[in-house]
Amino acid sequence: MSRALLSRLSLTALIISAGITACQKKPEQPPKAAEAKRESTAPLSYAHNTVDAEASLYFPESFKAHATLHETLSAQDQDALKQFANQAVTDRAQLANDGFEQPQYFRKIVWHLTSETAGLISVYSQIEEYAGGAHGNLAFHPVLWDKASDKPLNPDTLFATNADLKPAETYLCRQVEAERSKRAETPITQANSGFGCPKLKSAHYVLIPSTEAGKAAAIDVLFAPYEVGPYAEGTYQIRLPYSVIQDVIAPAYTAQFGGNPAPLPEEKLPPEALSPDQE
Repeated sequence: MSRALLSRLSLTALIISAGITACQKKPEQPPKAAEAKRESTAPLSYAHNTVDAEASLYFPESFKAHATLHETLSAQDQDALKQFANQAVTDRAQLANDGFEQPQYFRKIVWHLTSETAGLISVYSQIEEYAGGAHGNLAFHPVLWDKASDKPLNPDTLFATNADLKPAETYLCRQVEAERSKRAETPITQANSGFGCPKLKSAHYVLIPSTEAGKAAAIDVLFAPYEVGPYAEGTYQIRLPYSVIQDVIAPAYTAQFGGNPAPLPEEKLPPEALSPDQE
């Protein structure tokens, strides 16, 4: 057999072998479709009512889209409400033994989502409570949520290490004074009110949405009664534009800010979750 014939036979065998191998390859799988984002399984409302205490919890529908955030906050608050109700039993029983009739205790927690940037979610709860005494109390509890880790972020992380917060705090203090003076219809300084100027890192604040998608344009600082003024003055909500705080924001979060403040997102809450002035 000639070498030329052997070469042609060998080439034919290689072509046939390659064809068989190609036929034996598994067909390529189509790319997987992006998995749908998990929806929260936590309830939007919860109540734990007894003879001694009325305790309730509410979330707007927007929390359903942030499963871990919603489920974490719901579990924590449900446990806290149960403990509150149990403590009410002990407190009211002791007061009754001492000859004091104490009204039923009360706590209502209502959550709000103020802003979502590319990397952060800003939420807060408003807590109305009566646990004895001459009147009830109100408090704010903000949470800054990191979307990448799906965990809460220490709010102080938002500010640059060793940043000079004094200019922003001075602005904040002047705005509190301006709001108080407006309400009283007479100038009142923070010093004359008997309360000191607030410190930014110990304040409760939330991010405010921007006209630019995926960014925040300001922070609102929330003050409960007694925090910057007497109980009778009620709450304060003071806005710090990004122009006031841009020099103190940590470099890792500057990209989360920009644009101008936009209206807060509309929320769907049941009527019983709203305070009388919100209805």
